[in-house]
Amino acid sequence: MFVSVAVAGFPVVAQAAGLTQQQINAVMTLLQAFGADQSVINNVQVSLSGGTPTATPPTTGTAWCYTFNTDLTVGSRGNDADALVKVLVKENIIPNPNNENILGEDFNEEVAAAVVRFQAKYGIRQTGYVGPLTRAKLNSLYGCGNQNQPFITITYPRGGETFKSNGDSVTVYWKTNIPQSATLDVIRLKNISTSQEYNLANNTQNDGAENVIIPAVPDGTYTLEIKTYTKGFNDPIIAKSQKFEIRSSTTQSSATITTSATTNPTPYIVGTASGVSQVGITISNSGGKVYGSGLVSVVNGNWSVTVSPALTLGQHTINVYDANNNLLTTGLLDIISLTNTQPSITVNLETDKSEYKVGETVVFKSNVKESDGTAFTPEEGAVVWLRQVSTSAGIDDSDIMTFNRTGGYYEMRANDHIGTRDIGNWTASVSVKQGASIVGNGVTVSYQIVATTQPSITVLSPNGGEGWQTGSTQTIRWSSSNINSAYLHIGLIGPQGTNLSQVEPHATNNGIFNWTLGTGLPVGQYKITITDPNNFSITDQSNSYFTITAPTTQPSITLKRPNGGETFVAGQTIPSVGWTAANFPAATTIDSFAFTLISSNNATYPLTLVKNSMFTAGFNGYYNYNNSGDSSVWNMDIPSNVPAGQYKLKISCASCGAGGIQDISDSYFTIQASNTNPSLSLTSPSANQNVVAGQPVTINWTSSNVLSSEKITILFSNSNNTTLGYWAPDTIGVPNTGSYT
Repeated sequence: MFVSVAVAGFPVVAQAAGLTQQQINAVMTLLQAFGADQSVINNVQVSLSGGTPTATPPTTGTAWCYTFNTDLTVGSRGNDADALVKVLVKENIIPNPNNENILGEDFNEEVAAAVVRFQAKYGIRQTGYVGPLTRAKLNSLYGCGNQNQPFITITYPRGGETFKSNGDSVTVYWKTNIPQSATLDVIRLKNISTSQEYNLANNTQNDGAENVIIPAVPDGTYTLEIKTYTKGFNDPIIAKSQKFEIRSSTTQSSATITTSATTNPTPYIVGTASGVSQVGITISNSGGKVYGSGLVSVVNGNWSVTVSPALTLGQHTINVYDANNNLLTTGLLDIISLTNTQPSITVNLETDKSEYKVGETVVFKSNVKESDGTAFTPEEGAVVWLRQVSTSAGIDDSDIMTFNRTGGYYEMRANDHIGTRDIGNWTASVSVKQGASIVGNGVTVSYQIVATTQPSITVLSPNGGEGWQTGSTQTIRWSSSNINSAYLHIGLIGPQGTNLSQVEPHATNNGIFNWTLGTGLPVGQYKITITDPNNFSITDQSNSYFTITAPTTQPSITLKRPNGGETFVAGQTIPSVGWTAANFPAATTIDSFAFTLISSNNATYPLTLVKNSMFTAGFNGYYNYNNSGDSSVWNMDIPSNVPAGQYKLKISCASCGAGGIQDISDSYFTIQASNTNPSLSLTSPSANQNVVAGQPVTINWTSSNVLSSEKITILFSNSNNTTLGYWAPDTIGVPNTGSYT
């Protein structure tokens, strides 16, 4: 015997005279299987047993919203029709003086007349048919598509799955408008019966997919939740999946549906089961009705049940439970009439192309024709379902196609293929229904989702470790790829990730922005964040914190040469390394600094500062150092093992200031390969040649494998190696011309 129960919203059931205890128990089983609150279950049991149920106080929720994705006409039923009636009540077009619950509504002639009044109210053509224009107005008033409100939607698990505890590996998929650079606080399981929670992952990268391991948890019905906070919103964002089952690996129960008859008046269902002695069967349709069998015995691993003739024609969902109301399997049952009086129709399906890149929209078009060649329209009861399947992505979706009245065909745009997990081969097919019966199926088409280069922004400087003074002007650098926006937003964030201030909301996307740090900016640790204002998910920030300091206490260094465009040779020297220092501690010496070559592929080569033993008092080696002002090192050796390529020079002082101080060449310079050793040979004055004090003397030399751009330093010392003087009029040497007077 089947028992009919209205489960949408789980209202309290009026007293039912003559029900046996077994029938009452079957009703309780169905309510538990569909997740009714315990207070509702208790009230139903009291009512069916002849008692008086207690009132349940209303719960307070968020503002009601509903997104209309399907055209509606006379004869439509289901959630869309219920939501439409609710809107018409809210608009004071349909009266509801007793505030009755809106459930199981029919789109009848009264509703169509109310739709006409709604269309007249908002200046829409008055047809009584809810098409794209009317849906757009409904969604603008009551839709749930506010893009500023953060959301997370779990797309897998979809509900109805069975996983093994203590080791089963599951990939969780989700969609969200929260930036990809954010992390999700927790992914967890929740037991429906006990409300016990089990954390699966913490601080998860927001990339749309995460592999988790099912822990050792009690057998039962669960949901999966993703919970996180996002900046600008005080309340957490919590996403919940549909219900699924978890079973231990040693006591796994299972069931299958092997046969289901599809003809009225006596359809039946046959299946198998293991690990259980009884199963319960429920059948539900799109109208919200649920029919239950009670417990059916499993004999030699087989079970069967005859379906009530009260079932309407159309597609139904079959759920098979064990004696503890744990879902074992699910399937579909299509009930059709023995006599097919539907029109003879032909169906085709096509896409606008066969290959799409991630992020593109797939356009489907289907012609549904009657035997006379005319279009089979929604006014004649036609509903065209499009099914999209990707085994690689684990997706199987169905949606209703929209009728294009101008072209006389059905169409749909699938624009939800936005993640890399959707890459792979897809198939799509259509089925056409009239009323509750399937009257036609279209051919299957195949298409492919392929990868594309994703847009990106990369912050280059400051990227961590820099020290910038308030009041100074600094250069923010970044690179970008596949960004269509001409301008980017530059912001400043603190250690807790909070957006402290705007640096520049309208920075030209050319990779460079000169920022003058305000004198009122607090000293501390910061990161720069750069974001595409047209797509907040395309963003990047400094890898580590840099320091903003007060100008009176924070030392700074600016590398002046080499600064890009020069050419040097491995095994030879950089004629002059020059920089400007400011506010360095008095104890800082030339030995506090480190010099490092950085190649274009980020390989590093340290350079050694060598002091010349010829220099005596008054000469501190081949350098001129100043704690506050210009400093330089002459003829710094380039190791011969440095490969040819593009390089920058970094000068750094780890002990100078908070977090150390450094600067790097603005652009790349060239280092050529060393094929032979460079050399210099003095030709005059020669040994034993006399020169006259106070008179000019010409010095001549020859060079081999020394660039003409190199500077030559001329030293003058006596036989005791005492330095008497040197010639370097521009402070970094004389030109390598072979002669100097």
